[in-house]
Amino acid sequence: MKLASTKEIPKDIHNFSYAEIAEYSAGLTGGDIKNITLKLCIKICAGRITALDTVDVKNEIDTYKQSLEDSKGIRIVLDNELAEEQKNALEDKRKNQ
Repeated sequence: MKLASTKEIPKDIHNFSYAEIAEYSAGLTGGDIKNITLKLCIKICAGRITALDTVDVKNEIDTYKQSLEDSKGIRIVLDNELAEEQKNALEDKRKNQ
């Protein structure tokens, strides 16, 4: 399926509410919404769903929020990205464990 614009994305008009989705996605950033939108478009193009409905969008939002929660606080930082003071603080913390 090739879509020329977002206006062509098939929606289940009986089970699709922008207001409900907007309320449900409160707290997400524009980048988050873009990510979720792309994932939903891929599902439509792949034929995994035939039209957007509120339930599908909410499920994708839930999956995305869970992914954010799972990765919260986890970031790998290379040694060369740390200031000397930070390296020393980490080394002291390791010694005290």
